[in-house]
Amino acid sequence: MFVVQDLFAIGLGFDIAGAFLLALGLLVSSREIARRSAIYPGFNSSLMVSYARDRVDGAIGLVALVVGFILQAVGYALTFGGVGGIDTNGGFRRGAAALTLSALGAAFVLLAWKLIRQPLVNRTLVGVAHLNYEVDPMERNDKPYPGVLSLSREPSLGGPARGMSPTEMRALLDLPVMLSTERTVLAE
Repeated sequence: MFVVQDLFAIGLGFDIAGAFLLALGLLVSSREIARRSAIYPGFNSSLMVSYARDRVDGAIGLVALVVGFILQAVGYALTFGGVGGIDTNGGFRRGAAALTLSALGAAFVLLAWKLIRQPLVNRTLVGVAHLNYEVDPMERNDKPYPGVLSLSREPSLGGPARGMSPTEMRALLDLPVMLSTERTVLAE
């Protein structure tokens, strides 16, 4: 049976998952630190993709934290307002249910993150590809820089299986797409 206090547990699960996602960009491996700090001619594609992923992870984590805090606040407000009362005769079963609800809340956030992360990273990279960062302040170009767009299809940076399809790329960029047998090529 669902009681008002279950909102606390669900909110806590959202908060835990949100904090995890916010920390992802900060708690990187030694290998990732070395890859991010390498110097390349032109631009550092690893660094660009890492920043795009960090941005997406941070945004999803922040939303999860806010939703979790709102759920907890609603639970407190309803409890203090006298709605639902306090379930005092649940004991171990009630505690197990609260832990289960917290785990389900966290699992929901992490599953949603897993499903929407790569499309959001791709969208971020498309936005970056449209910027001309050789001028100050940066200006938006009508045509994207293809070198950045190829990052969403690079196996080591997200893989073609998780990247955009040619149709999605075309719709997102509103550019003609030509198919070759090996890869997608943007027509200039």
